Parts: sequence; structure tokens; C-alpha cells
Amino acid sequence: MRRQTESKVDIRAAAAERVQASGLDPARQTLLIDFMQRYLALSPRESAEYLGRTTREGETLELTWSQQKLQEGIAQGKAVGIAEGELHGRREVLLDLIRTRFGEVPADLAARIATAETPALTSLLRRLPWPTILMMCVSPSPSSRMIP
Repeated sequence: MRRQTESKVDIRAAAAERVQASGLDPARQTLLIDFMQRYLALSPRESAEYLGRTTREGETLELTWSQQKLQEGIAQGKAVGIAEGELHGRREVLLDLIRTRFGEVPADLAARIATAETPALTSLLRRLPWPTILMMCVSPSPSSRMIP
């Protein structure tokens, strides 16, 4: 039986280099890296040593499959959140403009605006009489002014 003289950090670094040089497709490389991270786990001290040894040019960033999926999910979540925020903003702007110009918004109209999607809201906002709206913003009459 051979006595093991290499540290876990040495073994992991050598294995990562072999995977990188293997010529396998990225999906299989990721699977192997995920396997190594799972079954050749490093302590916090060993992880720091391992990261200190590796360079961005010498080795690809090790991400497990689950870490990659988590990052993709976060990116998708941000994109959905931004789109929902923009949609909510368009709805609020339209409701505010209607309230300013006509007073209380009827419940059925508010409900239709609350369920309207971006293309319909954009179309409505583009058809508004912007010169009138801009004049309301700077109107000398405090009751019709949008900006205090």
C-alpha cells in the first residue's frame, strides 16, 4: 500500500488541471469538478490555500453544477424583477396621470390598468396629450399643478 504524501490541496489542484486539460466538453468537465468538490471537500484553511495557489489564467473557476444553476436562477430572477418593476411603474404613472387630470379613477378602469401588460400600457402612455400634461406640471394654479 502506497503512503499518501500529497495533501488534499495538491490532489485537488492536480485533478482540476487534468479535468481542464482533458478536452472533454464543458458539461462533463463541470460534472467532474462538481464530483471533486463534493467528495474531495476542503477545510476552510485548505480552501484558502487552494485558492491562493490557483490563478485565473491557469485554471478555470470551479463552479459546481448546483452553483451554476443558482447563478442562472439569480440572473433570471433579477431580469423578471426588473421587468415586473417597470410594468408596475408604468401602471402607477398612468393611474397618477388619470387621477391628476380627472380625479378618482373608476374601479373598473383601475382593474383594467392593473392587469394590462407592457405593450398596452406603453401604447396608452404614448397617446397621452403630453403638452397638456407638461403644462399641468408648471401651471400657475396650485390646484392643477402636479409638482408641488
